[in-house]
Amino acid sequence: MITLKNFEEEIIGIIANHVGVEASSINRETHLAADLGVDSMSMAVLIMKLESYFLKTKDRLPVDYMQEFLGIETVGELIDTVLEGTDE
Repeated sequence: MITLKNFEEEIIGIIANHVGVEASSINRETHLAADLGVDSMSMAVLIMKLESYFLKTKDRLPVDYMQEFLGIETVGELIDTVLEGTDE
C-alpha cells in the first residue's frame, strides 16, 4: 500500500531525476523555477513523466486538468495537484 510519504518520495525522485539533482536536496518548499531551473518546457515534460508514472492513462490528461498545473511554483503544490489527479 502506498502512503502519502511514499507518494511524495516517488514524485520528488522523478523531479530529481528530471532536473539532475539529488532527491535529498528537494522538499515541498523547493521552488521549481527558482531553485531547480524548471521552465515551461521542462515543466511540460515533467508533467508527462508524472502522468505516465502515476496516472497510468493511455491518453493525455484533459486540457481542463492540465490547466491545474499552470501557476504551480513549489514541489508541494505539484505533489498536491498530482495527488488530486490520482483520486479521480
